[in-house]
Amino acid sequence: MAPTVIPCANFNDEADAEALKQAFRGFGTDEAAVIEIITKRSNAQRRQIAARFKTMYGKCLIKELKSELRGNFEDVIVALMTEPVEFLAKELHKAISGLGTEESTIVEILGIHNNDEIIRISNCYEGLYHRPLESDLKGDTAGTFKRLMVSLCNACRDESMAVNQEAARKDAQSLLRAGELKLGTDESTFNMILCQRNYAQLQLIFQEYQRLIGHDIEEAIKNEFSGDCEEGFLAVIRSIKNQPLFFARRLHKSMKGMGTNDQQLVRIVVTRCEVDMVQIKQEYQAKYESSLEDDLRADTSGTFKRMMVSLCTANRDEDPTVNLDQAREDAAKLAEAGELQMGTDESTFNSVLCARSYAHLRAVFEEYERLTGEYTYRSYLCIRILPSLSGLSLMLSPRFSPIRRTRQTYAAHSTRASFQLGNIFLMESEKLYV
Repeated sequence: MAPTVIPCANFNDEADAEALKQAFRGFGTDEAAVIEIITKRSNAQRRQIAARFKTMYGKCLIKELKSELRGNFEDVIVALMTEPVEFLAKELHKAISGLGTEESTIVEILGIHNNDEIIRISNCYEGLYHRPLESDLKGDTAGTFKRLMVSLCNACRDESMAVNQEAARKDAQSLLRAGELKLGTDESTFNMILCQRNYAQLQLIFQEYQRLIGHDIEEAIKNEFSGDCEEGFLAVIRSIKNQPLFFARRLHKSMKGMGTNDQQLVRIVVTRCEVDMVQIKQEYQAKYESSLEDDLRADTSGTFKRMMVSLCTANRDEDPTVNLDQAREDAAKLAEAGELQMGTDESTFNSVLCARSYAHLRAVFEEYERLTGEYTYRSYLCIRILPSLSGLSLMLSPRFSPIRRTRQTYAAHSTRASFQLGNIFLMESEKLYV
């Protein structure tokens, strides 16, 4: 996964706090200065700025921003300044407690986060509103959709990423017997399989289902369910199949037609800009033949438009100057985050590969190869991060040999996130060797 908002390399919380204070002085607010600082810092850095601001001036930065800003611009700024788990807990509360229940928002939040994240969101929700999230979900939803939400909220999905072809075939047959081969629908079977199996196993189940019946499982959901249940199951399936495409669809839906669903637009951009916005933009472009930035410009206005476009635009350093000491430090970080530990610290790869200039990255790769062995860095990308080995020889330049590894072996040694990491990293690194 590749973000568009990354930590600022030369971060200085005191200087940023001073700059924001200066932006509030005089008549009106220097909104350009606010956008420049807030969109070029990570959430952790923004909260560090807020703490420094309170120490320096004895005021809450969020309250100051709210008093200076208005409308959608205020909403996105406050969202960006809020700790992510707290922000999602508040979004769930809005979806549950508002006029009518926003079922799609609930599915979006509970359906795409892992067990630990859901538990933290639930705990934060209870701390904020003094009621368990599960209780509020039960009180505001009904029937099959309620059971789906309770299952997701329970956060007990298998996260091993282990796959079993025979078990996938049996689950696909169970889904068929519970739906299209049955008079009526056994919703509990769909609920049990979709909410318990790990993501890699579910991909196999979906493939087996199509092989058995001749059409995609999404078509089965549309035939067997309706209303909230249909929307809920489809959202879960689509997020499992291709999470960036799931969010691309949600973004497009928030902007199409009369008016804009600003709350949904803000929530997705704010929560994904530090995660996988690069892939979301790619899926958006492929599906709708229009760039996300262009559609944002057409559907929003003023400072809100500039803010949203900035969050969706990658912040790569363009300075051609190379600092060899920094390159050695970055190379050591990459080695420590990857080959020198069990598993992979993907955030380190994000922060280096998505932020540094191409000139600097050339030096980083050379230092990495010096530290760990000739061509090891690119071999590591292929083995540990590349999600799909198809077309590998086309992406590698001739001086590097393709590394072969089966999907099954790769799946056994990687997380769901790393399935989506590799293409963007390898494509970015390939630019350095053209």
